[in-house]
This record gives sequence, C-alpha cells and structure tokens, in this order.
Amino acid sequence: MNFSTFLSNPVPRFARNYQGHGHMLFFQHIPKTAGSSLVTEMRAILNPFCNVHVPSKNYADHLKEGDPMAGAIEAFLAEHVRYRYRSASGHLLHSHMKTLREALPYVSFFTVLRDPVDRVISDYCYSLTEEYPLREQFMARFPTIDAYINCADYQNTMWNAVAAKDDAVTSDVIVRIFDSYLFIGLFDDITLHFEFLTALFGHPKTLVSHRNATKLSDSNRIEITDDLRDRIAAVNAKDMAFYRVLRHALVPRRSEIAAFVTARRAYYNNSVEQVQDEQTALAGTIWRHMCGVPVSVGDEWEREEELAARQVAIWTIRRMERAGFSLTVPPYRTTRASGVASKGKT
Repeated sequence: MNFSTFLSNPVPRFARNYQGHGHMLFFQHIPKTAGSSLVTEMRAILNPFCNVHVPSKNYADHLKEGDPMAGAIEAFLAEHVRYRYRSASGHLLHSHMKTLREALPYVSFFTVLRDPVDRVISDYCYSLTEEYPLREQFMARFPTIDAYINCADYQNTMWNAVAAKDDAVTSDVIVRIFDSYLFIGLFDDITLHFEFLTALFGHPKTLVSHRNATKLSDSNRIEITDDLRDRIAAVNAKDMAFYRVLRHALVPRRSEIAAFVTARRAYYNNSVEQVQDEQTALAGTIWRHMCGVPVSVGDEWEREEELAARQVAIWTIRRMERAGFSLTVPPYRTTRASGVASKGKT
C-alpha cells in the first residue's frame, strides 16, 4: 500500500485494503511543515514513539561529522528491536529514508509539503529566534535572507528529502516517490490529512497542538516583497514543481477524504458506544449469576459490594475474550411483578 495506490483508488477502498499493513507510522519531518505539532500528537496516540535525532548536547560538534544522522538511525534500529515502536519521526534526507526502508520494509512512511516560498521564509525567520540551537552560527553565516536563499545547501529542501539530489522532477521519479510513501500531505490541509492518517489506525484524531510556530520580532522580521518571493521560487524550482504536482493530485480529493474521516468517526463512536453497552449488560448478567440474583430491568449497582462484584465480572469477561471465547448477551425477559427471569425474546 502506497501513495500511488491511494491516488488511484476510492478512499474507502484504500483504507479497507490498508488495514493490517502498517506496523509502524514513520513521519519524515521536513522543517517548517507543522512537523513539531504532528510529532506531539503522534507521541500521545501512537506510542511507544521515537524521535530519531542527533542529540542537542554539543550539537555543533556533531555537525563536524560526515553524517551524524546515520548514527542516530543506527541507534533507533537497535532500540526498535527492544521497544517495537508504533511511530517515529526524524529530520531525514533521502539517503536516510533509503536505509530505513531497507531495514524496516513493513513501515508506513509519510511526510508533508508546504508552499516552498512560505516554507523558506518561515525557516529563515525561525533560525533567527532563540528557540533555534544554532542561532548565533546561523546569523553569522546568513546576515541577510539573500545570503540564505543563494546558498545551495538550503535550496530545494523538500525535493532533497524525498528524492536523490541529482534527480530531475520527471514523471518517472515522481511515481517512484509516490510508491515509497504511504501518504504525502499538504501543510494547508494538515488537520484533515492527520485525521485521515489516524483514521487508518482507528479513530480519527484532530490535530490540536501547534508547536514551534515561528514568532516574529524585531530580530527576525523581514520585508517580504514580490521580488523576494520570485527569487526564492527561482532557486527552488524543483520544490515548486513537485509541490504543484502534489496539490494537483490532492486538492480535488479533499471532499472525499473529509467524507471518509466523518464516516469513520461516526462508525467508531457508534461501535464504542455499542461495545460499552453490551459489556455493561453482559457484566450485569454474569454478576447476577455469580451472586444468584435474578435478572431485572433497569437495575444499577449502587452498593460498594455490588460495584466490587461488577468489576470482578468485567475482569472475567476480558480474560475470557482474550482466551478466545465469543461472548454475547443472552436474551432474557423479566417478569416485573415476580422479579423472576426467564430465557426468551425481549
């Protein structure tokens, strides 16, 4: 199951066929694409979670190494054997993703793209804030945004994350990229796309966390002109081309994705309510059999000893279900006058 399959199938069919395929969800975090917010939610709902990163302690020293992230990936793979992570994330390049795919062929990878011009501006402004650990070095190297956008190391960041640096933006390469990801989302639709991804694993989760949004101040405020935007687009031509392809593929499917998320949420909520109702009724039946009390309509467990017995019944049910028993609520009817229960249709 991959993004090419998603684009060529109705959303419900893709979701149905995906069930059971994804043992881990791995987010390739491209800077300034709402990644920190996504990571916060993943850590909460798909744990154990691992942040694949180069330790912040002596971060500048790590950058002197050939590829510090390679060591972080090696450590992550070793830890995964022990912890069996359900989700993970990291600021990874194409070469890192290739290593992970070879080591973890069962993992579902996804990433998010943003309008390239907006992403570059946000990345530059963020790097001038105190939250960025290498702020001083960054300011010394890039005193102006012109110096930043003209540096080849910071051009076409999104394309270099999903493709080899020398790859041209061709249909063959794009198909290869789509085949290697479960999903590629859009920053503008990040909440909807996160709801869709989590719906594949069960109940859709709404993105409520908004972390690391770039805060503008006198130290990082820049004048954004049409000329600046045009120059950023020109030196990030690969990012621009790939982003246009993704928008063209995803935007027309927005309503279909939203309909699936709505239907999935309704189905899940109704199923949970039904399971809870059935478990309560079954717990009551078992408890009454345990205590020799006739079944009656509308009973509630009010006394402490009854609450304790009900808890024992629920634990009994769960142990039986884990052992493979299929439990259903027996159809009882109650004679209110006598309080005597008998089997039959209600």
